[in-house]
Amino acid sequence: MMILGELDQAGALKTTGLQLAGAYTLFVGNPSVGKMFFEKTAEIGTVLPLRMYVWADSQGKTSVSYFDPKPMFLAVDPGFGDGGQKMADAAAMITKAAVGESNQSVSGPTEAASLTTVDAKGTFDEATSAVKQAVSDNGMMILGELDQAGALESTGLKLTGARTFFIGNPSVGKMFFEKTAAIGAVLPVRVLVWADGEGKAHVSYFDAAPLFAAVDPQLAEGGTEMSKGIAMIAAAVK
Repeated sequence: MMILGELDQAGALKTTGLQLAGAYTLFVGNPSVGKMFFEKTAEIGTVLPLRMYVWADSQGKTSVSYFDPKPMFLAVDPGFGDGGQKMADAAAMITKAAVGESNQSVSGPTEAASLTTVDAKGTFDEATSAVKQAVSDNGMMILGELDQAGALESTGLKLTGARTFFIGNPSVGKMFFEKTAAIGAVLPVRVLVWADGEGKAHVSYFDAAPLFAAVDPQLAEGGTEMSKGIAMIAAAVK
């Protein structure tokens, strides 16, 4: 496995005046292994590389959190169950080696998370531009990106497009992180722009509402509002 991307939530939140002991995301995967999933559908980019979040609470205790990838794999394709289980096993081993079992948190229930895919009317590049514009129009910003298609070129796989955007607003996110830094397992929200084998563009994302609730039931209402905002952004490609 290797680190294919990083996201410094604590650094982004410093601009709001919020000082966190730690909030940092690593995106873990292996392009050679991921290739076989992307060959079937680039929609798996909603899950791969796997998001693993390292954070500290107000007492300074450090933990590693991630959502169980198996139900997310299955949401993308019912035939991906074995691959999802192997990824879950790998994530558990990485976490145990890093912090031990006591500080490992596998958030759930991801069975409740629903995958939404919006068909774009234009090309992959046009859909990407539409998402970027919609992010700005809705008062949010892109806080990070992953170019899955670019990473997979090293394996010989040529995709029309697969790019993930991490969308949020530090000023809004601040109130969630003040309640619990564990919300960094969800924020900023992951949105994938991808093209299928016929070159048709799509935007896919997991509904933020149940993910917020899985982190902390008291954040469910905020998750619903975030879900509405992401839906508006995705709809811009229609």
